[in-house]
Amino acid sequence: MSELRILLVGRSPEFSDVMQPALSGLLPGIGVQAVAECPEALAEMERGAVAAGLVSLQHPQDEAPVAELLRAVHARRLAVPVFVIAPEPDVYQRLRMLELGAVDCLSWPVDASRLAALIDVLSVRRRHAPSRSPADPASFAEPPRRQIAGFLFVTRVLRELYTQIEAAADSEATILLSGETGTGKSHVAKAIHDLSPRRKRPLGVVQCGGLSPALLNSELFGHVRGAFTGADREHVGRFATVEDGTILLDEIDCVPLEGQAKLLRVLEDRVYEPLGSNRTARFRARVIAATNQPLDRLVAEGKFRADLFFRLNVVEFRLPPLRDCREAIAPLAEHFLTTYAQRAARAIDEISWPALEAMQAYDWPGNIRELRNTIERAVTLCRHAVLDLADLPDTILRAAAHAGQNVPAPPLGPVRNQLDSARQCGERQRILQALTRHGNNRTRTARELGISRVALYKKLRKFGLAGAAS
Repeated sequence: MSELRILLVGRSPEFSDVMQPALSGLLPGIGVQAVAECPEALAEMERGAVAAGLVSLQHPQDEAPVAELLRAVHARRLAVPVFVIAPEPDVYQRLRMLELGAVDCLSWPVDASRLAALIDVLSVRRRHAPSRSPADPASFAEPPRRQIAGFLFVTRVLRELYTQIEAAADSEATILLSGETGTGKSHVAKAIHDLSPRRKRPLGVVQCGGLSPALLNSELFGHVRGAFTGADREHVGRFATVEDGTILLDEIDCVPLEGQAKLLRVLEDRVYEPLGSNRTARFRARVIAATNQPLDRLVAEGKFRADLFFRLNVVEFRLPPLRDCREAIAPLAEHFLTTYAQRAARAIDEISWPALEAMQAYDWPGNIRELRNTIERAVTLCRHAVLDLADLPDTILRAAAHAGQNVPAPPLGPVRNQLDSARQCGERQRILQALTRHGNNRTRTARELGISRVALYKKLRKFGLAGAAS
């Protein structure tokens, strides 16, 4: 079978009976193939031409083969997004599946329209790129660390997010960015614009939360002279100035219901009238909306129109809070350190291990924005070549003290056989020898070992050697 297709993986007849006709109707250019077992699905993925895998996790005993499939997809660098679908996935199961590489863990029954839209976006590059053999080394290349529009995609989860937004940028689909304050939604919106065919056109940003209903209407639609009291001159709205570029509607959850109705009309009919005018103008921009409030909850509370929610929620990207993506803390902190040290012409090129441990113990309610501000403050106050605990705010120091200062090292995990044990012991010994040769200097040690400093930090904690680098 050579056509691009979606794999439905599972033994449940209901799963394939429902999803096969639904996806076939929504994605006519992509075939749908049902397979019963995970090993069979893996074999199909290795043959290529698979747009996505939908894996049914009906019973607790199904979790082990599903987990093994996800591990194999990741280990073999198969560019196939895998969705796990369970009757009632609990939060721990969801986290396990996401950690293993699933794009998402969805509840059954599935919203087929939304799922089809996401698969369509994820498969854009596969449909238009030249075919590549699974044995081609380029297929297995580790995705590079990306920095687009000031947003650093440093972890596996964030690199997968980059892959998805890169695909979405090629489409005309409306995009909804959700996530807590400070998770980088505006930067991701700019990244989508910069990666899109509209990159040379304007990018307009409207902060919906800081405007009254009247000012919001004027900001979006513009107004003519005399449209309301105080309108002594014509004002051109953002819908006009952005032309055929991209417009980001930030804090879309703050738009009042009356404004939501007008916005819905613009999105559906692609026309609008400036306030006080009967002249109809065409709306040609691509829309990205951002929210730090769950819009589905606001819909249930009657505070947000359901029809507008579904119109905006064609493709949704949820940006994880930093506390759920702690492996990003160290590389982001070092990136910000380099940026602000260069900007301030300060010779600070390292963060001490105790300071990194303290930052790892903190929950970062302000997310990436708070981390960035913390490093900027620390660079301003630091008077040494190494940024240390004393340069961090009291809130972080208190969190570190509450956690016992040193974040406990994660366990090695089960050692499957003596070969694994010998390999780990040898790796530990080599790291110790390199540390000794370089006087515990982490930068030179990492360079000799051929790994990044972040990777060295992880190995030090893994092997219980954190104290060796202090």
